[in-house]
Order: sequence, then structure tokens, then C-alpha cells
Amino acid sequence: MAKQPIHFLLINQSDVKRNKDILNFRYPMLEEIQEMYQKIADYLQVAVNTLPEEEFEFNIESFAKKYDFNITKTFHTLQFLENEDLIKLLDNSFGSSKIRMAINNADLYKFQIANSYFDNFIRIILRKFPGIFNNNISIKEKKLSNELNISEVKLINILQKLEQKGIISYIPKHGGTHLVYLQNRLDSKRLNISKERLQEAKEYSNKKLEEIIAYAYNRDECRSILLLKYFGENSKERCQVCDYCVKENRKTLKQKDFEEISKSIIKLLDENELNIEEIIDSLKEIKKDKIENVIQYLFDKDKISKHGNKYSRI
Repeated sequence: MAKQPIHFLLINQSDVKRNKDILNFRYPMLEEIQEMYQKIADYLQVAVNTLPEEEFEFNIESFAKKYDFNITKTFHTLQFLENEDLIKLLDNSFGSSKIRMAINNADLYKFQIANSYFDNFIRIILRKFPGIFNNNISIKEKKLSNELNISEVKLINILQKLEQKGIISYIPKHGGTHLVYLQNRLDSKRLNISKERLQEAKEYSNKKLEEIIAYAYNRDECRSILLLKYFGENSKERCQVCDYCVKENRKTLKQKDFEEISKSIIKLLDENELNIEEIIDSLKEIKKDKIENVIQYLFDKDKISKHGNKYSRI
């Protein structure tokens, strides 16, 4: 019989309030979602029925401060808009720069003839990135400069000059958060979001939170049974080790009986080391579950010790 570890669950009313506040932030009202969607468009200057191709730099803290939004609610509302596939937030801390050809093939050929300095560089780029006329191509400047056998500084200088001349679009890597639209920017009042579905999701999460709070404050039921109920399972078998079960097991023994059984066990162990079966055999007039409860209590309170499967008096 191993010594049971002791666990503590600490909770107070401020914990309950904080978690209920978090729940409210996680499930914004439809009007709050509509307002934030509109403010994002205002902040980035995106017109209705347009689908911008670029990634917008988007500092969430600055955005929230500008419109006096609670920062926690801002994060959760943005997450909701992402889940609805309206926008996407990108962490570009480990992103890459992008290049794209800004003129057609014929005009590029004329430029190469007139600007021999860039000709070899452009030829290599065209071979390496065949889709560069139609798509933004991700590049790593350091890796590309090594492949071209030039310094990274020189590569960036060439890219910048080509952009200044209108030959390519060059978007250097920027750290931080970026925002992209996944579909045409809608009129905020026409977002296809169900108010009823929002309320149902919030009520379900609130029900689960109340069950957790009830578990923390529970004094009247086995905690294992409560946990199984939380996960949709039913059981009537008590765990025998939680605070409720220990209290109930102790109640089954009257104080006088408990003291007598304790004395009997300690007397046996004063004379010999015994395993639990030998103790039970020696106290045949006492019920097995009572003996086990008292042994567990004496062991937890360091009144007796255990070596292998044998108990002895300390």
C-alpha cells in the first residue's frame, strides 16, 4: 500500500471572477465583432468589396489603443474573425522577403538590352524563379546572395535599384504581426455570423466553467465521480483517496473502534513485521475494509512504516 500523495486545489472568489471575465472576452457579442471588423478596415484603409493582395503590418497593441479597445477582448475578437475565415494574422518573425516582376517579358527584354549591368542578375533570377511574372516569390537574401556569389549587401542594393526603376516589386522581410484579408472586405453589418450560434457557444462554455467551479468547491461527492461526469461518463464507484472519500471512510469508523483497531495493529507490528494479508488474518474479527482504512491512516501519519510489502512499527 503506497503512501498517498497530498494534492491541494486553491481557489477564491477573485479566481472565479477572473475566469468569468475571460469567458466574456472569448465570446464577444455580434455588435462588438462587427465594430472591430469595421475598425480594422478603417485602420488599414480597405474599401468595401475589395480584396487586397498585400500583407498589412498590424500592431495589435497600437490598433487597440487607437480605438480604445480592451486588449484581451481585441485578441479574442481577432481570433474569432480568423476562425470565420475573414482575415488571417501572420507572425512574420521568421518570414521571408518577396519579389515579383513588375513589367511584362517584352519590356523586361528592352530593359536588359539598355542596362547590361543588371542583365546577368535578371537572367539568373528568371531561371531560378520561373513564376516570378505572376506570383510573389519568397526569398532569403543571405541564401540567395551565397548562390549568386555576391555579398548580401550588394544583392539588396540590386533589388532596391530594380524596384526604384519599376522593374520588380521588392518587399523586404518585416518582423512582427501582419494581417491579410482572406475574402473581399464586407460591409460590417452584412457579416454572415449567427447571433444564436454565438450565444449557444458561450452558454456551453459557461456551463463547463460552472462545473469546474462546482468541482473546486465540492464537499459532498467523490471527486473522481465528478470528473467522470464532466467528461460525460457515469460511475458510482468512489476513488477512496480524495478528500471526500477519506472523510467518508473515517466516518464509517467510530472513534472508539478506530482507536481499538489502531492499538491492535500497532501491537501486532511491535512484535513482527507483517504484510497486509497477515494483519487481516490476525484480526479476523474485524472487517477487512476497516483494517485497510486504519492501516492507510497510520501509514500516512507516519505511525507505521513499510519495507517491501511488510509493515513495521516506527
